[in-house]
Amino acid sequence: MAERRMHSQLRQFLSMLGHELRTPLAIIDRSAELSLELLDRPRGPVPQWLDTIRTTVERARNLMDNLLTAERAELDTTHGEMVDIAQIVRDLIRVLGQKYAEGRIRAVLPPKAPLVRGDREMLAVAISNLLDNALKFSPPDHPVHVAVNDGSMVDITIRDSGIGFPPQQIAQIGQRFFRARNASTIPGTGLG
Repeated sequence: MAERRMHSQLRQFLSMLGHELRTPLAIIDRSAELSLELLDRPRGPVPQWLDTIRTTVERARNLMDNLLTAERAELDTTHGEMVDIAQIVRDLIRVLGQKYAEGRIRAVLPPKAPLVRGDREMLAVAISNLLDNALKFSPPDHPVHVAVNDGSMVDITIRDSGIGFPPQQIAQIGQRFFRARNASTIPGTGLG
């Protein structure tokens, strides 16, 4: 009982922390955006500085979200709800389609939605991280293929033309903050 209460308090703290950090980051980002709009044809390094501020805020926001999500996943002891995996994939294709070129993700989804028991948000984060990494590490003119197969178990397959993973580092997959040696030139935190 005490452990459950402690986990509940920690979840509440992480939620509050996320909110408290998002607010100043949003203010900084919006201020930089408005400065760019208000300046009449800014010259010199000012536009670059403002773009750098916005990029840095976005990286900080993503890092914070990844850290809070990872902590939430470790604290979550519930059994979850029935989740439509195919719908999660459809939603992610729509969202990631705004970040990457249209048509980069090619999906094969079953007509009848496979349901699994789990945390909808955490499943979406896991699948999103896999798809985003596949897109990020593949050449821009190569599609990423995602398939959801509903048999005795639900199987999600993501195939890409990326840089691959060094075989000698496969045992480290899943370790927090780990990034493969061949990924050092591409931005990321290793939390995906």
